Amino acid sequence: MNLPPKNANYKEKLYWDKRYQCEEMYEWFKGYDTFCDCIKKKLKLTDNILMLGCGNSCFSVDMYKDGFQSITNVDFSTIVIENMLQKYHSCTGMRWKVMDITDMSEFQDATFDAVIEKATLDTLLVDESDVWKPSAAGRRQIDAVMSEVSRVLTPGGSFISITFAQPHFRLPLIARKEYDWSVEYEQFGNLFHYFMYVMTKGQPLDCALENLNLYDQTEAVERSRRLSEQSEEFLSAIAL
Repeated sequence: MNLPPKNANYKEKLYWDKRYQCEEMYEWFKGYDTFCDCIKKKLKLTDNILMLGCGNSCFSVDMYKDGFQSITNVDFSTIVIENMLQKYHSCTGMRWKVMDITDMSEFQDATFDAVIEKATLDTLLVDESDVWKPSAAGRRQIDAVMSEVSRVLTPGGSFISITFAQPHFRLPLIARKEYDWSVEYEQFGNLFHYFMYVMTKGQPLDCALENLNLYDQTEAVERSRRLSEQSEEFLSAIAL
């Protein structure tokens, strides 16, 4: 793996283009097998699915092999999209598009039954100097992606976000009333934890989560921790 000289390079298209010229496959975090049971509980095999920041991961390919019939993969690197299209051209239900996920205007409203991302949002925040207080620029970029995801989701559709970001960091960014979705999550892993957040379009946002955005970040973190202690059913026994 070609590691960048600084974390901020993970946001740069030039870095990824150079990396994809010589890297055939890399799986961030865990592969599909780790999350497949939860994903199959949320999605139907016939769902029209959008994969954000697909890179050269096998995640969506493994989903296709597991029976999901319609998956559109997008990434801002032309090189990786061309490579993946050539490599998996025989997978007729898989589509590959070059796209900036902050502007997915090529897709009409309510196009997809499900949207999935794994580590893509983390990449957008990788150069933040204070994880407790994301910069205004970082928040705007996440908001642009969340707004687009909400727009392209069908009513009742699911947005699945897989990340290492703990709830008290991630919830204030994704649990917002304007996105018109509910939020739940589960924890995976032992020594190193991953989280899978599931947003359901058109379902009401828990009031306690909505209120996270009415306070400064310090208060939001404290409220998130209190919520984790009070709501075992919602948090699925996640220990923060």
